[in-house]
Amino acid sequence: LDRGAVLGGFRMAYSGDNLPLDRRVTVWRDQSAVRDILDDLLRGYAVTPVVVTGDQVVLTPRVAEARDSTPRPATVLDRVVVTGSVGGAPERSLPIALDVVPGRDIERRSQNALAAVFDGSVPGVWMWEQAPSTMLARYGSIRGASSFGVSFPKVYVDGIEVANPLLLTQITPELVERVEVIRGPQGAALYGSDAISGVVNIVSRHDAGSLDGARAMLRSEGGYIAGFRSSAVAVQQHTLSLRRGSNLRSLGASVGAASTGAYIPEAYSRELRAAGDARIVGSMSTLTASARVYGKNAGVPASPLLSALSRFHSDSLPQSLRMYSVGSTMVVVPGEIWTYTMTGGVDGYALANVTTELGPIPFFVDSALRDARGSAIRGTMRASAVARFATEERLATLTFAAEHSTLRDRSPREQGAMSPAPGPGDPNRYVVEWSSNMGFTTQLNLAFRNTAFLTAGVRQERVGQQLGISQHATLPMLGGALVQDFGGVTAKARVAYGKGIRAPNASQRVAAGQLKRRVHNSLLEPEEQSGIEGGVDLLFGSRFGLHVTRFDQLAFGLIQTVTKVDSSGGLMGPPRYWYQLQNVGEISNRGWEMQGSAALGGLTVTGALSTVDSRVRRLANRYTGDLRTTDRML
Repeated sequence: LDRGAVLGGFRMAYSGDNLPLDRRVTVWRDQSAVRDILDDLLRGYAVTPVVVTGDQVVLTPRVAEARDSTPRPATVLDRVVVTGSVGGAPERSLPIALDVVPGRDIERRSQNALAAVFDGSVPGVWMWEQAPSTMLARYGSIRGASSFGVSFPKVYVDGIEVANPLLLTQITPELVERVEVIRGPQGAALYGSDAISGVVNIVSRHDAGSLDGARAMLRSEGGYIAGFRSSAVAVQQHTLSLRRGSNLRSLGASVGAASTGAYIPEAYSRELRAAGDARIVGSMSTLTASARVYGKNAGVPASPLLSALSRFHSDSLPQSLRMYSVGSTMVVVPGEIWTYTMTGGVDGYALANVTTELGPIPFFVDSALRDARGSAIRGTMRASAVARFATEERLATLTFAAEHSTLRDRSPREQGAMSPAPGPGDPNRYVVEWSSNMGFTTQLNLAFRNTAFLTAGVRQERVGQQLGISQHATLPMLGGALVQDFGGVTAKARVAYGKGIRAPNASQRVAAGQLKRRVHNSLLEPEEQSGIEGGVDLLFGSRFGLHVTRFDQLAFGLIQTVTKVDSSGGLMGPPRYWYQLQNVGEISNRGWEMQGSAALGGLTVTGALSTVDSRVRRLANRYTGDLRTTDRML
């Protein structure tokens, strides 16, 4: 539709709620009237083109007539999503448990934190709410134990992998089209290393403004909090969003600010953020671009429960976080069969003055934040070619993709077993490390009569890390789905298998422990997780939905920080403690995930329920930690 508008020299506005956008239509004409072309494209759908101005056409709903023959009802299974396939695919055909949270739902619920977006919408992902003075996102679990540090999915923003997924906590609802979530390792065949527990892809809006070509929204919130102080403190948040253009050429921008007063002594926060996006649609290509910057300062408080102890006090300098990202995607469709996509961009951050190591209790969340201290920048490049071969009853899609990402990480140097800890003025206090992932993906999708779907893919991955063993891995994915429409009810049964890996360096960044005197482990292997999931989806028109998933996954070689006691000081001297990263063994993650939704007029109700049993199944031969077989992880 957009490319037809380019060739016809007019602007077009439409809604995916009235027009399922996964239908592929090819029209061959040397020359023809615009209305005749639109009639061919829109045949069978209850919409009609209305000319609003001289060059503005709006596709509006019309009353269905007896001769209307819509191929199938416009349910949520018709959404075209990016996360489930390299080149994008209708949700109807996907064999995996994929959750899509629309941006309009996030905006209506007035939510800008990922924890609030996931809560009640995405089963199996357990994420804690974030304190204002905390820089770090905290995932309690994603389908059980996938890390002994902090669990986290692999996170993309418009196809650009973020440098540290734990630092991406805030989103701007007005600029988000949707948030797509894959739970479990099934997404690793598409997204490679670090997708061991799941993938989150945040897709920016690239649509037009309102029908008059422009849109502005100002959102302001304010209030007071009574905390551990004699008087209440102010909390405020403001966002200004602007959109302009048409579906052919659009621009969007947002600026925002937020602050929280010292609800406990020295626990305050100040943040600024800005984001922008653009899209240009041509007759055979689409170019999108996005950029964002984010800055936050927060106080470093002492716990009010420990304020009587003179050893623990607030830090006079605030924590400082700066993040930035810029990326672009070009989609070229030169003919009826091939689609080429190229994505490139960078994401980075700088984090300073994180002083949590004086706490009395070692806590892995504090350690994760401390390990992220410093700066990092990640560059991502991806290219794919998708071929579609269609007949009246069958559709075959063959995808070839290549992806390469490089991470430059500058972080505090740890104390080694043979060297002292670096001091504050030591020029070698920080160390720069390079790591990379490179993968080649081949995927085949088959569809029979828009009812039976088969997906098979494999990714050859090479992980280059300075810690542990560089790894070549084969990441397979296999799945199938059967979808049937019964009047106003759509039923879907699905099953999928997948395997994912995570390099030792990624796990070490969020490992537990204090400023470690680390003993090197040259035999450290990457973490792995593989397993199967199956489920049923029931949709009753656009009013009710029920989704049930059973998963059975096995995690291999999860990395734990193991304490090693050095008693060489003799009987009179105190023992010294050293730390070593070790592979644990096998851990089984099994459970159920259920999700329901109901829309009754202007009222929408959603709910999610997940159960998980995560236990040690077998210990590695060289493991010397305190876990034992059958121990429960959660």
